[in-house]
Amino acid sequence: MPFEMPTARDPVLSLLQSAAARLSRLDGHGPGPHPLVQAVDSLVSHAQGSTAPQGHVSLPSLTCGRLGLQLLQARLAGDMEQVQTLNDRLAFSACDPRWAETLIDYAATLQPDGQPRAIPYIRHAALSDFVVAAATPSLRIGLISDWGTGTASAHTVAAQLATHRPDMVIHLGDIYFAGTTEECEINFLAPLRAVLPGTRLFSLCGNHDVYSGGDGYYGLLQRIGQPASYFCLRSPDLSWQILAADTGLHDRDPFDEAGSVTRLEPAEQAWHADKLRAFPGRTVFLSHHQPFSAFSRIGRAADHDPTNPNLMATHAILAGSGRIDAWFWGHEHALRLYAPYRGVAAGRNIGNGAIPVAAADDLSLAGLVDPPTLGARPPIDLVDGAYAHGFALLDLSPDGIEASYWIASRPAAPIHRERLGPQPVAGQAPGA
Repeated sequence: MPFEMPTARDPVLSLLQSAAARLSRLDGHGPGPHPLVQAVDSLVSHAQGSTAPQGHVSLPSLTCGRLGLQLLQARLAGDMEQVQTLNDRLAFSACDPRWAETLIDYAATLQPDGQPRAIPYIRHAALSDFVVAAATPSLRIGLISDWGTGTASAHTVAAQLATHRPDMVIHLGDIYFAGTTEECEINFLAPLRAVLPGTRLFSLCGNHDVYSGGDGYYGLLQRIGQPASYFCLRSPDLSWQILAADTGLHDRDPFDEAGSVTRLEPAEQAWHADKLRAFPGRTVFLSHHQPFSAFSRIGRAADHDPTNPNLMATHAILAGSGRIDAWFWGHEHALRLYAPYRGVAAGRNIGNGAIPVAAADDLSLAGLVDPPTLGARPPIDLVDGAYAHGFALLDLSPDGIEASYWIASRPAAPIHRERLGPQPVAGQAPGA
């Protein structure tokens, strides 16, 4: 079986994983068999209600992991006396002394009162802000999502993507585990720069990107020249545009029962509507979070609703301003190509960038009311019991948009190819 890499929709657990991964790197380990990483992953799996085995976890390592979790929880509660007590216990325990130091560093991403710091979200001042002009009307864009793990599988996906020589790469979000400055460098920027030197990079904001407060993510945006967490990439002949949204801003509270029902900022939603109004070409919409799913519950379990009502309401508003030909998202670690559903012409879940998903975990949910259905079902190989990871390519031109889907186990050819949106009519102006 591949290395199990449990992920948590919880800033504290994600920070704990980030700290363990950092200590593993200091010891010269990868993300796999380091004893503290195994102990922390076991704690995360247990907290998530999983009974999947995490391999042999030694009691001393598990004790160190639990003390670390208690320290971060005390920091979140603002109990500084307990923080000091736990720090002393760690400092004089059998745990690696760097563990306590790393946890204190990561706890600094919280405010003095123990609450998460405000995310340094960048807002537009004018509706013309954050519009990036493409150099040519024909462009190849690589799409990856939930990819920033730093694992060997992630490096393989990046290397295979590089063989297609994309003009740009857009990551749909989640640099694990908590989007720290170090993780943004080691898990995202360094591996992409190694295989795609000089290629323009973009990255959307996912929930994991703001679990450490967002400083790492927004620092990354400065380094790659991205104006904000939302933007428009537009063809010079107006034959196509890419609209990228920030759905991570409002998904950082693990104690909110409906916390996964994220939304756009109202001003950002109006900004997107402006980009669609009177635009003559095709539009591809990107987000980290899913607007709907047949496989993962969104919001309260009792609702039996397969949609995120906030994002679906946004889609209805945007569709009233112009045409959206396809919506790509990540968050769920799978490749799923949905049939048209509630006004969404082509919903594409491409979160299969690097997180292992076993076949037994890929089951549709029972009890959903009016669930979406899949359209095309491309073959996805199982590698050591988990689905192969991959990426998508968008080939954009005045003649239309072609999407192809690739997995690492079949590098010679795509597992699926499709045309998105209505195709040009002979004699019609580009983008009409």
